[in-house]
Amino acid sequence: MLNLLQKIISELLKVKGQKYIILLFFYFLSFYASFAQNSEAVELAQKAREAYDKGKLSEAIDFYSKAIHIDESNADNYAKRGLIQYELSDYENAILDYTQAMNLGLKTDSLFYKRGVAYYHQGETEDAIEDFDQALSLNPEFVEVLTAKGSANDDLLGNGNKISMQGYDKAIQINPNYYLAYYNRGFGFYFLDKIKKAQADWEKVIELKTDFSDAYLMLGVLESEKEEWEKAIDFYSKAIEIQNYNNQYYYYRGLAYQVIKEIEKACSDWQEAKKWGNQSVEELIQEYCR
Repeated sequence: MLNLLQKIISELLKVKGQKYIILLFFYFLSFYASFAQNSEAVELAQKAREAYDKGKLSEAIDFYSKAIHIDESNADNYAKRGLIQYELSDYENAILDYTQAMNLGLKTDSLFYKRGVAYYHQGETEDAIEDFDQALSLNPEFVEVLTAKGSANDDLLGNGNKISMQGYDKAIQINPNYYLAYYNRGFGFYFLDKIKKAQADWEKVIELKTDFSDAYLMLGVLESEKEEWEKAIDFYSKAIEIQNYNNQYYYYRGLAYQVIKEIEKACSDWQEAKKWGNQSVEELIQEYCR
């Protein structure tokens, strides 16, 4: 590159004369410095990607931050740093990074979706829906967005509202294997008192994703409501087998054991529920577990 620039300068001097040599010299220095900085930013971004692939998220953020400090015009670096902030549950900074990436021209369906989800976790439901709508305007068949928008509308309008249910139906029509759409729609049917349809949706979830523990929980709840306690316990146990730190699973299984008079097992479950953060079971422990 240096030899090429020297040739260009030499040819220009033949035409323009010696009085331009200082200007050309400083132009060269500026060009070279800019090239060197861009190269350093690219190298730092590569190190960030390598750190991310190794699960070193804080280190990846540091590398992206250094790259951004050198080159503030790279939208992709903001977007990727935002993704890591999101994974670390730093939704506020994720939103800031996603927004800056958009301000720099990176306005993709995926980026609107990601920022929408971050807004949703921040409790900014209406902003989330606006972003989901933007994503759907770019990609009307984005099933994850249709499902996420349904969740947001469930919060605003209540489970079983027409807008959400239509969104879940469309998501399932586009991708019959997208288990989250069935799971969310199941709640809609449940609150509309369409219990068989809710059960069918949650059964479909565990058919598509056998380790989705919350679906086993809800099937257990349905069996509890029918007073089919042994079946309920089987579903709660399966949920615990998959995720043994969820206090809800122990709480509900404990209730089922209590009903069928297996108090020792009930108390054991409530102690586990308390261990994992459910302090409300203390009253049950005091009443049944002395």
